[in-house]
Order: sequence, then structure tokens, then C-alpha cells
Amino acid sequence: MRVLFTAWAWPSHLYPLVPLAWACRAAGHDVLVAGQPELLPTAAAAGFTTVRAGRDVDAAAFVRDYVLSPAGESTAAARSSRGPRALDMLAALTEAMADELTGVARGWGADVLVHELTTLAGPLAAAAAGIASVRFRYGVDVLQRGRSWLPGVVEPVARRLGVDPAEVLRGPALDPCPEALRVPAEGETWPIRYVPYHGARSTDGLRLPPPRQRRICITWGTTMAKLDRTFFPVNRVIAALAGLDAEIVVAVTHAQRHLLTDLPAGVTLLRSAALDLVLPSCDLLIHQGGAGTMLTGLRFGVPQVTVPRLPDHALHSDRLAAAGAGLRLTPAELSGGALRQAAGQVLATPAYRAAARALQAAMLRHPAPAETVPELARLATAGRGEPGRVLTGPAAAGSSPASC
Repeated sequence: MRVLFTAWAWPSHLYPLVPLAWACRAAGHDVLVAGQPELLPTAAAAGFTTVRAGRDVDAAAFVRDYVLSPAGESTAAARSSRGPRALDMLAALTEAMADELTGVARGWGADVLVHELTTLAGPLAAAAAGIASVRFRYGVDVLQRGRSWLPGVVEPVARRLGVDPAEVLRGPALDPCPEALRVPAEGETWPIRYVPYHGARSTDGLRLPPPRQRRICITWGTTMAKLDRTFFPVNRVIAALAGLDAEIVVAVTHAQRHLLTDLPAGVTLLRSAALDLVLPSCDLLIHQGGAGTMLTGLRFGVPQVTVPRLPDHALHSDRLAAAGAGLRLTPAELSGGALRQAAGQVLATPAYRAAARALQAAMLRHPAPAETVPELARLATAGRGEPGRVLTGPAAAGSSPASC
């Protein structure tokens, strides 16, 4: 079986697919990762053969546009003529990727295509190549809110490829979220066990001594600081927790280190640390609401306090709070005592830890990525078309898909 994986060019949208792609290779299948040029080094670092599919898009500019909405217009309500303003970014990404991705799927002879949830070029390319596709929900399915708009978002590209725009709504979805976090969604859902992967990371977490008191981990993902340094409030979070009876561990990337001021005595700094080595010893996780951070925390049964800005981060935070495993604050609540109060409440209330552990148990009951590979093989057999086998054109430059 030849499995084509694709995501648009933010690493956090590729990372959730990596364990499944590894599992496909370990089972003896051929794997190729296709994406925009900016994504390819990230995929190569994870050990995959890569091929270009499309051109880069300044996604950060789109995100800044809908996060920094005009005064009086909420982020959730930010609209364009085609629906929520975030869909303009998805339209641009689809336009940039779909043609070359279709060429890769046909030329390489892919049998099935696995695409990250918001990479709408994926199902269109699969349909054009006559193969099955599977979407991978990287977190809570944020697209369900805009489902009715999606065919219109991709219609110009779909028509050019000769496929039905409604293809973006079809096919099964792989979902690492425990059922309690999911939103109602149409179509078939395949649960898959969440396996933490966040790129090459340090082992600093192994050097943490056993906690002498309750331990709080503060981290802010990889995206927010790239959008605007004011979206990286870790200094304010540390200050807000001053005097709380707890150890503070701050996990940032090497690129974020310069954004931190002098750290107070007793605060431990970890640089580009693997969170799965840090969180098992923690009693609370404070973060931006990103899917990878949230799910890694739940993988170890850690309750959380989130301060989201992006629409998907807000959805993750709301579902987490509704499940009883954490609290959501607004960015404005970083000032004053709201964060310290929320952290103290979660630490002092066993029900939050119990809820997080219940979600952890539900996640561990999901089939492992290796158990999902046969399902992909069955889908590939049922949906296989007659694609060609020769890569041509600029998409083939610098690539040599290899058998495993």
C-alpha cells in the first residue's frame, strides 16, 4: 500500500500525523509526505521522504487578520463574504496546494491519502486521483462550525479538478480526542490513540528532580510567539503565580527564550523539552489551548488552565472545561488575580484531576496507530482507482519516494 500524507505548512498540523505515518512504514507500506516547501524540512526531520505540493502561503498574516479583529468585532464572529474569516486562509491554502498535490497522488500511484483536518486540498486531490481519503482531526473538530461553508470555499479549485466540492465533507475521520471532548459531527469517526510528538525535542525533562511540592508547567506552544510577541504572555503568567505554593516549570522553545525576562528564583526553565518527559510529574498545565499541548497533558492525566486567542484554541478550551478537566480564562484575565485564583482552584480541587484522568483512560482505550493501519489498507482496496506511476513537473523536484 502506498500512503500519501499531507498537511499545510505549520508543523503543529503535521505532528499529529507522524505516529500513524511511522506505523504505516513499520508495517511495510510505502509512505510519502507531500506539502508546501516550508513544511518539508519538518517532515524530513521526522524521517520521511518528502515531495513538494504547492507554494507557500503567509498563513500567519491571515491569522493575524482574524485574531486582531476591528474593535467591537469578536474573533468568533469575524466574517468575510464566504463565512468566518478563517475560511479565507483555508481557501488560499487549497488554491496553493491542490493542483500539485493531485499530480503527486496520481504520479506516485498513491492508494490512500491521509490529510490533516484543515488541509482541504487533500480530499479534493484524492477524489481527482480516484483514491480514498481520510481526514485526521488534530484536536476538537473546529470545522464543524463552518461545515456548511466548506464546499463553497473550495468550489473554484474543485471545479478546476473536475470533482464535486462536497468531497471536502466525505470520508472517515481519525480522531484522537476522547469522546467527551468531541463535538457532534457527521460521517464516520475512527478513534485513534494520541501519541505525543512535537518534533525534535530535548531530554531536559529527565533532569527534573522529583517534585517537593505541587508542580505547575507553563508552556505556550510554537505558534503564538510567531504571530506576535504580545501573544506570548509567559512573563505575565509567571508573575501572576508569584507566591503560590507550587513549583513552577517553564517550557519554551529555543526561539522563544529571548522573550523571557529574568526569571524569579525557584522557576525552572526547560528549552525545547519533550513535554511527555515533563508532564508526568506535574499537577497543573497552563497553556494557550493548542491541541497538541492539551492532548499531551491529558495523555498524562494533568488538569489544565488555558488562555486561548485562536478559534480552535477557544474550542479546545471550552470542551476541556465542559469535561471538568480545567478552566478557561480570557487574555484580559491575566491581569489581576484571576489566573492565580484559577490555578489555586484547580490544584485544590481533586475533581479536576479526576476528570483529567478519566479522559486519559478514555484516550488509552483508543486503538494504537499500528492497529489503524489495516483499516487504511481496507479503505485503500475499496477505493483504489487507476492512477499513473510517474511524477512529472516541478512537484517531483528533489524527491525520490522510497519503499519501506
